[in-house]
Amino acid sequence: HAPGRGPLPHPGPRQELRRLLRLRH
Repeated sequence: HAPGRGPLPHPGPRQELRRLLRLRH
């Protein structure tokens, strides 16, 4: 765990995939 980074850099891999799909659509 880095000091600059948080405990959770992103909500989840599935959420990111959905976001990418939304951006592509």
